This record gives sequence, structure tokens and C-alpha cells, in this order.
Amino acid sequence: MLLISLCATFPLATPAVLFQDGEAQGDVIRTKTPVEVVVGPVQAQELETMEEFQGPLTPSFGKSISRQDDDVPLPIPAVFEAGADGDVMIRPASGDPYFLGFTGGNYYPPANELIDPLILDRYQPGMDSRPGDFTYAYVMFSKRMTEERLARLEALGCRVLKFHHHYTIKVALPPAILTDVSVLPFVRWVGQAQDRQKYHPGLVRELSQGTESRLNVTVNLTESDLNAASVGTPVGSLYLGQPGTPSHRLEGKIGDDQRALMWMSNGWMQRRLEELGLEIQWYSPRSMSFQGWIDRQKLESLVTLDFVSDLEIVPEEGTTSVPHDESMALITADYVRKDFPGDTNQVAIVGVMDSGIEVDHSDLAFAWAGWDCTPAGDPMSDNNGSTNQGHGTHVAGTLLGRGITKPDLLGVAPGLASWGGTSRLFNLRRYADEGSCSWSLDTCIDKFQSPVTDGSGNTTPKPHLITNSWSWKSPPYSGTESQCRSLDTAVYGDDQVWLFSAGNAGSGASTIGIPGGAKNVITVGNVSDRIDTTGDPGNIWTDSSRGPMSDGRWKPNIVASGHMIESAVANNNTGYAHYNGTSMSTPHVAGVVATMVDHFSWIRYDPALTSALLMATAITKDDQVLTRPTDAHLDTYGAGRVSAVKANWNFSGAGRIGMWSFDQSNSSSYAYSDFTVPVGTQRLVAVMHYVEEECDSGDSQALVHDYDLWLDRDPIDTANGNTGDYSLQQSTVDNTEIRIIDSPASGAWRWKTFPDSAGSNVVKMAIVMYAIYDDTTPDATLTLGVDDSTVQPGETVSVSATVNPTDYIASAVILDRSGSTASMISSSTTLYDGVVTDLTDSHAGGADILLGDILDISPRTGTWGLSYSSEGTKSVTINARSDNMIDKTSTINVIVDGTDPGAVSALTSSSHAAGVWSNNPNITWTWNAATDALSGLQGYGIYETTSCSTPGTILDIGAVTTHTGGPYSSSLSGRAFNIRSVDNSDNWDADYVCDSNYLIDVDDPTAPTFNSSSHTIGGKSCNATITVSWNAGTDAHSGVEGYGIVWTTNPTGCRANILDTTGTSETATLAPGTWYLNVITKDFAGNWTDCANLASFGPFTIVSSCTLFADDFESGSYAAGGWTISSAGRCKVNAKSAFTGAFGARLKKGGQGTGACTVGVAAKQTWIQAPPVDTTGWSGVRVDMNAHFRKNTLSCEYMDLQWWDGAAWQSAGIVETHAWAPYSFNLPAGALGNPALSLRLITNSKGKAEKAELDDFAVIGIE
Repeated sequence: MLLISLCATFPLATPAVLFQDGEAQGDVIRTKTPVEVVVGPVQAQELETMEEFQGPLTPSFGKSISRQDDDVPLPIPAVFEAGADGDVMIRPASGDPYFLGFTGGNYYPPANELIDPLILDRYQPGMDSRPGDFTYAYVMFSKRMTEERLARLEALGCRVLKFHHHYTIKVALPPAILTDVSVLPFVRWVGQAQDRQKYHPGLVRELSQGTESRLNVTVNLTESDLNAASVGTPVGSLYLGQPGTPSHRLEGKIGDDQRALMWMSNGWMQRRLEELGLEIQWYSPRSMSFQGWIDRQKLESLVTLDFVSDLEIVPEEGTTSVPHDESMALITADYVRKDFPGDTNQVAIVGVMDSGIEVDHSDLAFAWAGWDCTPAGDPMSDNNGSTNQGHGTHVAGTLLGRGITKPDLLGVAPGLASWGGTSRLFNLRRYADEGSCSWSLDTCIDKFQSPVTDGSGNTTPKPHLITNSWSWKSPPYSGTESQCRSLDTAVYGDDQVWLFSAGNAGSGASTIGIPGGAKNVITVGNVSDRIDTTGDPGNIWTDSSRGPMSDGRWKPNIVASGHMIESAVANNNTGYAHYNGTSMSTPHVAGVVATMVDHFSWIRYDPALTSALLMATAITKDDQVLTRPTDAHLDTYGAGRVSAVKANWNFSGAGRIGMWSFDQSNSSSYAYSDFTVPVGTQRLVAVMHYVEEECDSGDSQALVHDYDLWLDRDPIDTANGNTGDYSLQQSTVDNTEIRIIDSPASGAWRWKTFPDSAGSNVVKMAIVMYAIYDDTTPDATLTLGVDDSTVQPGETVSVSATVNPTDYIASAVILDRSGSTASMISSSTTLYDGVVTDLTDSHAGGADILLGDILDISPRTGTWGLSYSSEGTKSVTINARSDNMIDKTSTINVIVDGTDPGAVSALTSSSHAAGVWSNNPNITWTWNAATDALSGLQGYGIYETTSCSTPGTILDIGAVTTHTGGPYSSSLSGRAFNIRSVDNSDNWDADYVCDSNYLIDVDDPTAPTFNSSSHTIGGKSCNATITVSWNAGTDAHSGVEGYGIVWTTNPTGCRANILDTTGTSETATLAPGTWYLNVITKDFAGNWTDCANLASFGPFTIVSSCTLFADDFESGSYAAGGWTISSAGRCKVNAKSAFTGAFGARLKKGGQGTGACTVGVAAKQTWIQAPPVDTTGWSGVRVDMNAHFRKNTLSCEYMDLQWWDGAAWQSAGIVETHAWAPYSFNLPAGALGNPALSLRLITNSKGKAEKAELDDFAVIGIE
């Protein structure tokens, strides 16, 4: 039962500041609703702990051998079956061992024939210039071949040359000793190859199918034709270059000494072959062969020669491709690349033999040394688009591409050739549009077997590995061909790793090309890194060449990604292209080997250990257990798909428990070493691989020395070297034996390498014991996630799938996506070294994602960007499949909603009333929630302003039904709350709901200002009832409602906030004293003027009387009233002058002259002066009296009321009417504020009858 947990989060966005008045509303801000679905066991998330390998160990050697007979090895191996306690033999070895094996067929001598008649028939002394009387023959043994028996042959006069199958030795011998040799007790037969045997099957096909009259052939010799006359002619030039330095041809002695050499033997064999019509191109010292042209009909004359071993057709040659980001993960190169990218220890040197390299490409800036064997003459150009489409550039990009233009196309080992003139990549251009290579393979090989010196003191050592993505075509091949022998010799003699593509001649069996079929090279097959017609990633690609070789050996050794690999190409310095083929697989493996060389000092220049470790750590297809050399897996996938991480690290789930690298020969009998299988080991992988000398030319099989791997567990047979519990893996034709044992017994074990059929020459042996502690078919957790589970049509949703295996390594994990139809916008992964890939430009377009190999608790994630055009619940189903992991399938849904949600209803405020002023700055609104039928309601955008207006498309609040806004400032406009719903897909309601006219006034009104009063401010009044009116206070928003007032003697006294009046005046009757009227304003929102800002009107002084001075003259004298007069004679108080009462005042004769209205001189003036009057505190002073002027004959005769301004008398009013009348004169302002104002009445009358009279005189203070 699957445990599925859904973890959904619906976040509510609470912005720091909501939209207020005048705020701009921006673009849509998307919110995300992530969802995660988990299928499988819950695991801790931690990083895998990696451990360093320890170097190889030294074995022991044993002499005791359990063989009790001297029989020659039989050609058909014994048949074993796997049993509960080990392997059980069910049929012993069998077959007729007495035959001479050639690729052209086997020859079984007649039973009673000891000497082949051909020897003497073909022996013609003097026919050539050979140095001596001898011929070549094969001595067939009837007993075991030992050093002692070989010595007996030599003692008779034989020159022992080379072992040849099935169980013969090639010799040169004088014909005279033929009988002596044939009668030796261990000799079965002495003879030569039959003519038919000397025709390689490829040549036979050409002769039967071809029509060419001249053939390009390889003539293999029985022994070397080198002699003192042999000449190596320098060819080509050495070119050097590195970033920042122009490429140049190195001339002079150093440059000339580093040119390639093309050989001619100039020996007796060459001369004889030329006599017979062979037009020789070159001699190959390694394979002891000539290549040349000959007429078809002359071939027969060559096969009769005793020194000609066999003839081969020179097959068509070419690169093996047809016109990184995923491929790296498939071999875990990304894990190793972060620590060992090729330059960590600045030691790994690599070589490439291909079609040249376009070093001007942005990804290929490195130091190099180059040769060109084509007519193009430029090793670092790859402008051969019509032929190989930048093949070598593509290979180099995979090997060491820098990832400059496309970071996700980083090569396997991008640090190679990066530390200057001692790090140069060796490059030999073998193909070009201008023509193919004109050098022999030996000449090409030579350039990789010596250091390069640049003339400036910088020497680059010979390469540790050389990668080759090319081959000779037209299989099948046996691996005994001249090209293979040259490579076998190179690997064996120079301790370098040579890697070759298997070829693209599949899917049939026995389609491996050469030299990829050579036994000592690492041959690489091609597996797909995507779902295609072959099935899931990790499946062998249809065209990848398969084994076995025609000698029965399995090939390839290993496989890697090679199907539609994107890498750099020529003719475009930033260009990339997808190429397919084993050409593309090979540099992947070469890059892994380079990281191993960078990582481990003990693996450098040790091809046997390198190969053994690669194969022991490879991952088999579908977790297959390799038991026999005939397992079909070996001829398709070899040991499996290369694993960079396993080849470089031990980790908790698996690791090497022992490695051994040593020389072994028959003289040392067998080698062995003990090791311990830890408790809990789930699988033991045992690999024996050795590098040996090349086989004899024309031989029927490439293997010379047959060593067998025995695995013996407790109790261990310590006495014998060819016994043990496990032997099914043994082969009589392979130099690699692999055995995988599930659930091995823990405890003591011993491996033994036994020379079942081996000569005295040394083989370079390597043993690797590798243990897997974890379940090799792990469970896993598949976690699907989306960054947003609710989206709109056309919107991109990020869908991620993470696979985390519980154990070991989940191999070749593919994320097979299905579900609702979607448009894919992006597709990517993040590799272990942090490189982010863009898979949309991959050949498969990123629809499905290859996660590759995944270490336990080091998960990998694939991510798609998808969009949907229609609404609904969309499903994304991910089927995570693997070679070995338990498949996982899970589905995650995405809701696609393009329909607007509904609007809220019943929007109102629970804290305020619309249209009513309030001084509460915070308004709470409530509503009934909006609805959305598909993706559900996410929340709302709100806009709090002063009018109904559409909110912006920003999520302000979640799916709530209340909101408090504010604090708001005062405004004449009412507050409006606008709300707009949004669903989880971010669809916004096209409409909105508004609740408005909420009036807010939080500002205090101003205090009133004084308008008027019945009493003068600061003045005095005898009127106790006072009325004060004021100018209304102001309020900018809600308006003034009224006032709080208080009469007080304190100008700062403030009344509590009580509304006393809505008017603008106040009348009060006050007691005598000084008073203030203090007023504060209240507005309709309830705000009051602060007491500190109150309006204080006053002071108003209330007095008991307003008369400052009065005299009705009823006393009958001026003196009684306090008057001062100018002349008693002219100033009288008498009855005749009364207006009211008994007495009044008279002034007469105060003028001067006749007919002139002037006041007389001071001595003759008539006036009366009242006592001083206090005019302070009054707003005005009025003088009241009844008066008239009698008998004035001139219009200018009058009585003048005057006041003293301190300097002169000033007129305040005149009386000139004849009839009594009341007069009131207001004194001017200058007369006010005087505590002792002087007033007088003066007349300018002249005649005796002319008089001014007054009564009821009063000075009144005006309030």
C-alpha cells in the first residue's frame, strides 16, 4: 500500500502598507500555493559520505598445482553450473586440441601426419635473400608447453618465435631438423598454414563480392623485417598552442625530433614482396606487417610464401558517429567532476585521435600539441562539415568542454589541459575533407608514446589515456588483425589506456570494429540516455556494435551515454549539435578515466588496473548478475555502464574491498591473495583483467596466455591454485573474467589467478574485489511538487519530481511524464556539481527527464515548466523507472481556472455609520465571503480611499470576512472601502464592491474669535448684564456643532467637554468685577478645541456707575461742582439760565472785535473748566448737556466744548443754536485713556446780550 501525504499551504499575504489615498496600484503580483505529494518511504536527508580508495595490494605466489596430467588444454571448456555452495562441474573440458587455428579457419592435420608436406614443397633455397637456410613452421604440442620443452626445440636449432593457437609454437628452423623435431615426444605435428587459412575473412568477402582489380592489403609477417637498413622517415610537423598564445609549428631540432616516423623495413621480406608485385606504403613494426597495393590476381603468390602469416584487406576507415547535460548524470560524472574535474592534481594528460579539434570554439580553450596526418596540415582545425561534421570537436567537448557558452554542456573533465605548457592535450588529426590519414597506425601511435617539449623548458608527459572515436569497418573481426596487434602492443609496452568506440554496425552480433576489438583496449558501447525506440535510458542503442569477436571474446568492455549527445561543433565558435554513436560514448568513459588519473596516483600508467576498476564498478543493465563469459549482457553492455562515482569513491553502500596490480608469468605459477567479505554484503563483484603481448599474426584468437580466476571461500584450499568454489566466469579466450555473486558468504575468501595455458612472458595482471552492501534493487521515495497548484490558462507552473533511493544507486532513472495535455515551457535538472541544465534543447526536448544514476540520500530532481490552455483539474503523472529501483508512480494535480470569482455581499461597517461624522480613525468592515467554484477563494484586493474605485490586483488580505482599516486622517470626503475578490488561480473579479461615505474627522476645531460685546474688553461697564458675541470657531471637516462656555475670573479656565450652546453669543448678568468668557469649540465628530487653545474673551470690568462727572448746577455755584471759571462776572450760575430745575450756567462776552468770530485774548476769554475726569477703561467718553446760544448775531458765534491734549485745547463740539437742545459730544480717541482729562466750555460771543447757557452737564463713560 502506498502512503500518500498531501501537504498544502495556503498563505495569506499581509502587506506592510495597504493602498491608501493617492497610492499607485501596480502590476499583478502572483501568489503561489505549493503542493507536495510523497510516495514511498520517508527518509532522512543527508549527504552521502565518500571514502578514498586505498592503493593496490601485492599478492602472493604459489607453486603447487593440482593438475595431475600433462595433457594439452582442450578447446571446449568444462561446463559448470552454479550451485547452492558454489559452482559444480557437469561436463569436463572436451574437443580435439590438435589443430592450427587461423582467422581463415582451423586446420586439423591427419591423425598420422607428423610433418606437413607443404614445408618441403614450398621450400626453395635461394628464392629470396633471407639470412640463412631456414623456413617457418608451426610446432604442434601433444603435451603441456613448458620452458624446458621450448628449450629442447632451441637446442635442436629452432628459433622460437611466437605462441599460436590452438597449442602450437611458431618457429624458424632449418629444414634438415624437421624429422628431429617431429619425433620429439611432446610434438604432435610440424607444418605450415594452409593457403586458405591465410586469407582473412574480410579479404575473402572482398574477393567474392568486390570488383576492384587492385586491392589495398595488409601483409602480416611471421617475424619482424627490421634490420640495419630500416629507415624511419620523419613526416608531418609538431604544432603547439595554448590559450593566449597563437598556435605555431615547432621548427628546428626540437621540433624536427618530435615529428612522426614512417617506416620502411628495407629487409629481405620487403624485397621479395615487391618482386611479387606489392606496392608498399609502409611497414608497421608493432604488427610486423606491410600495407600496400597489389593486383588481385597476384594475391595467390603471396600466400605461398612461408614468411607471410596471412593477408588482410584494408577495410574502410572512419569515425563512428552519425549525424552532456543528461549524459553526465547517467554516469555520475557530475558527482566526481565537482572534486576531480581533471586538474585537481595537475597531472592527468590525455590524447585524442580524431578529425581535429576546433580550438577557437569557446568551450575548447586549452593547451595542446598536435599533428596532422591528413593533407589539411592543421591538427587544430575541424572544418570538415561535409565529412565528419566537426566530429573531433564534438568528442573534445564531451571530454573536456569548458561549458562557456552553455554551462550545462560542461565536459566530463573540464579541467584537463588547463595548467599551461606541461598539460598539453595530444591531438592527432586523422580525418579531413582534404583526405584521410597517410600515416600508418604505428606512426600515429608513436606520437602518443613520448613526451612533448615546447622548446621553452615545458615538457608534457606522454598521455595517460588516448581516446579514439573511429574504427575500421566491415566486421566481423577477431582482434588478431594487424591494427589490433599494434594497439595491443602499444598498451602492453607503454602502459597507456587506449579507448576505442565499438562502432555503429549493430544491432547484429559480432559487429565490433577494429582496433576497438583489440583485447588490451577499452572498447565502449553506446546506450541511450532517453526514452526512445530501444526503450528506457540505459538500453543499448540499436546501432551500437555488439560482440562477440569472431574469436569468441566478449566486447565491448563497457558502455556509456552516446545517443544524440549535444556537444561543441566546428564552424561555429559557440555552436553545439546532437551527435549519435559510440563515438560519443567513448569520450564519456575517457573523461571518467581522466578523473581517476587526476584522483589516484597509483592508477597512472596502469591500464590493467584502470580497466579492471572500471569494469568492477560498472552498473549492469537491469541489475543483471554476471556469471559466465557467454552471458549475453557481456556482448551487449560489457561489464555494464560506467559509473564515475563508484570508480572514484567508496561510499556507505558499496566499495572496493581489495585491489591488486602485479606482473604474472607461468614461471611464477599462480598468484593469490586473501580477502574478507564483510558481514551483510549483498553482492560481491570480482574482476580479473590482464594486459598481455599481442597475439601471433593470423591467429584464430587474440588471447595468448589463458589465466583463470578462481574464487575460494572458507574453507580455503591453500595447497592448490586451480581450485575453488567459483569458476563459471572462466574463459579460454578472454583476458577479462567477471563474476558477480549475490549474498556471498561473509568471512575469509581467497582469489587465485591460475595459468591454465600460459607461456613465460609476463602479463600485467589486475584484480579488483568490489562489495555492495546495500540492496541493489532499492526502494525509493518519489516526491512530486508544484510551485502553485492553482494557475490560470497559459500560466507556467513549475512541476518537480524528486527521486531519493533508499539504498545503493538507483540506476538510469527516467521520469516519464504523462497526464493532461500541456505546453512545456522549460525542462531542467540540477546536477550534483551544481550545474543547472536546460533540457529543452536536448534531442528529446525535455518532455521526459533523465535523472541518471542517483546515490542513496543524494536525491535528484527534475523540473518542468508547464502551461495549460483550458480550465479544469489537470493531472501530472510521473512514472519514475529505473534499471534496478522499484518503479514509482505518482500523480499531482494542478487546477487551471480562468473564470473570475464572485463578489462579496452585505458589505457594511460594524464600527461606523455611513454619512455620520466620527472621530474614530479606524473603521471595521464586514461582509459575506465571495465564492469561486473551481480553484477556490484566495482572498481580496482592497482599496481604502475616499471614493468608489477599483482595487488593484494585489492580494491584500486573505479569505476573511472582516477588515479594520485605518487610522485615517480627516477628510471632507467620506471614506470608501473597495473590495475585489481573487481566486487561488489569481483570477480577479472584474467588478468590485464599495461601501462609502464614512466621515472621519480627527482634527480639533479652532476656538472662536471675538466678534462683539456689549461691554468693552478691558473697559468698564456699569451694566451688569453683558452680551458677548463671537465669530464662530472653524472646523475643516465635520463643521462646528457648538461651544462649551464658562464665565470665570481666570483667562485659562476651561470647561469640561459639555456642549453649552450652538450659538455664537452669550448674555450674562455679572457681579461687579473683572470677568473673562472662555469658549471651546465642539465639532460634529465630537472633537473639542484643546483647552490650551481656548478662546478667552475679556477682561470685562463691571462697575456700579458709568457717570464720570455730572453737575446740574442746582447748588447755585460753580464752586460747589468743582468748576474753575475764567471770570466770575462773565460766568454765572443763575435761575435765568436753568433748563431744568432752579439753576443753570451762563457764559457771556467771550469774543473780541466787531464782526469777527474769534475768541478773545486769554485775558478776556470766557470759560468754565470741569474737574479732571478719568477716561481710562472706557471705549468712549460722551459729554451730555442741555444748551443753547442766545442772541448770537453771527453764524460763527458759538460755545465750544474743548479737551486738553497735553499741549493745546482741542475742540470736541460746538453749540450755536438759539433754542435749548440736548447735546451729546463723543470725545475723540485722543481724549481716552487719560486719568485726568481736562474739559472746558468756552464762548466767542461779543455782545452783552449774547450768552451761552447750559444745564444738566454730564461726562459719561461709554462701554
